[in-house]
Amino acid sequence: MARFPMFSNFKIVPLPSHLSPSVIHPDKAAVNIFIYSPFQNVEVSKDTYWVANCGCEVSVQVVNLLPMELTVKNLTLLSEGCAFESVPVRLNLPPCGDDPEPALIKLLGFPRSPGILTITGYSCEVLGVKNICAIKEQPKKQVKSNKSSSPGNGQNNNSSAFTVEVLRALPLLQLETSLQRAPTTEENVDPIAEATVFSGQMFSHSVVLHNTSEDIVIKNVKFEIFQPKVNGGPALVQLLDSSITEPTTSHPLEFSNLAPKERREIRFQIFGIDPSNTAGETFEETKIRVPLISSQQNEAGTPETPIGHDLIPYMGRILRADFVFRYIADVKGPNREEYERTAKLSLAISIVPALTVSNWHVLPGDDPSTRYVVVDVTNQTETDAELTYSLDKMISVQSKDVCRVPLLCPCCSEVPLSAFHLAAQRASHMMQMQEMERLRRTLEKHVSKHLDIRWTIPKLKLEGYVPVGSLLSSVSLLKQLVVPVISVTLSVNGKPYLSEDDIVVGIGEMIRIQTVLLTAIDGDKPVRGEISLRCFQDLQNGKPFLDRSENVVICGNYRVPFTVRKSIQPTFEEDKENSAEATSTLERQFSDSKNRFEPNFNLFFRYEGIHKIRPVIKKINEENNEAVPFNDEEVFVPTISFNVITKVT
Repeated sequence: MARFPMFSNFKIVPLPSHLSPSVIHPDKAAVNIFIYSPFQNVEVSKDTYWVANCGCEVSVQVVNLLPMELTVKNLTLLSEGCAFESVPVRLNLPPCGDDPEPALIKLLGFPRSPGILTITGYSCEVLGVKNICAIKEQPKKQVKSNKSSSPGNGQNNNSSAFTVEVLRALPLLQLETSLQRAPTTEENVDPIAEATVFSGQMFSHSVVLHNTSEDIVIKNVKFEIFQPKVNGGPALVQLLDSSITEPTTSHPLEFSNLAPKERREIRFQIFGIDPSNTAGETFEETKIRVPLISSQQNEAGTPETPIGHDLIPYMGRILRADFVFRYIADVKGPNREEYERTAKLSLAISIVPALTVSNWHVLPGDDPSTRYVVVDVTNQTETDAELTYSLDKMISVQSKDVCRVPLLCPCCSEVPLSAFHLAAQRASHMMQMQEMERLRRTLEKHVSKHLDIRWTIPKLKLEGYVPVGSLLSSVSLLKQLVVPVISVTLSVNGKPYLSEDDIVVGIGEMIRIQTVLLTAIDGDKPVRGEISLRCFQDLQNGKPFLDRSENVVICGNYRVPFTVRKSIQPTFEEDKENSAEATSTLERQFSDSKNRFEPNFNLFFRYEGIHKIRPVIKKINEENNEAVPFNDEEVFVPTISFNVITKVT
């Protein structure tokens, strides 16, 4: 007796998922008159339904029991009940082995009228013989729940009929985009939109919503964006409509309808973020919930390494964002129920490395209320590039090379001096993190406009921005941009120390460190305290710094008391306007400052190695006249790095 292919494990699934609507039942709060809850107002059914004129699937497993390759022609589903159009399938099955593995295939069909549809079997043509296989012997099993539609929860009995409810024809929201679309896997029914951008590039695109129905309105459209969460800087995808870019949870959502055959455009922007600045390998999804309300779109120290930024050059990465639209058909069911559907547009965005931040430093600025954020920019392309910063300054950077860009930033006066210290004193860890994030966002908003570095690659005719999200995500960096009580500038042997490069000195060589203490606080009351020097080593192994006080000899006073009053300094705007008349940053700082304090220290090193010298500033407690440390954000103190060698040539 010949053995024919065996079909088993029927599973009814919708095709695709957004074509199977959720049924929203009317108010059922009156059912239970003793217990009231606002969550009883509606009940959303998660059962699987098919819709007239929408494609649906039945998944089956196929096994060839013959020792030769087998061709199965015109494999279709058999049904009864409402009208159903089955799409024939042709299969080429490999010969049977010792332990045959079933192949999962999907049979497509279109229900043409509402009602109850029963899958009664299948028909196919094998070896020239037409087979009609009915499966009516066992009791019918109605498919209503999501569990029945899952491939892992199908019925294993191959002699069971299946029943599914078919709803009337409903409106379908079709998403159209200017981006190229292509399927990534065989399982994806809807192709994914693809885009390739260089890091720092910005592109504007749009997605068009089209109500394909001839006579049914789409209402209550809700829009969500799911995308990788970035630690700082602009998001991967941003909406260009100013009325819906920043929705708040406290503001009630407004909804609008799409008339039959109406099209509506939503414009958005893709920014080439630094993929290493996302919140980890498993991206945390950031939701933006907005209503679709209008068809008219408006055009419009050594820093702490932030989480997710490892400073290692990357070779490109694909990030994914999803546009999800949920909408309700403007029709009522027999029991006044409503039907909700979901439309989804997935974006696969490939980020190509261009010019990115590899390191940064914060150094003293032109006065106590400004800082230089020195950014190391790496050109990861194969072509030379040009950087433009501070409005009109330009620098060239060769391929695979690194250049240093100084950016003058005013300190932020919106954040109090003790804000971070008070945030760390919150009752719970969650409250501490929330307050820290609020302060970080405030400083980010203030600083980001001053960290504008643009790049151009003339040979490729490309241009963009250097993504600085890694800087804006670093709390340790932003804390240095709060207006401090005391600001310290340093000079070594008469030369201002304006970088973090190592100064080469020899063992026993006398070094003169000159310090200038300035204050930017208001009021006439002076600031009293004491200053000393600390010597330490940073082994860069993730462990705390090693105290090396015994490696340095200070000639003279180890601690020096000081008293300073508010410095008379030009503001940031005045400094920018009068920069042409000024001689130099250092001369202007020393000549315009009054009541400053300038203690000097003479020292030499006893042992070789990389040593760091950092001033330690303490304030005098008025109650007990004792010296107590300032909070980290209350003082700005740079660190000097020395490379101590045995002999200087």
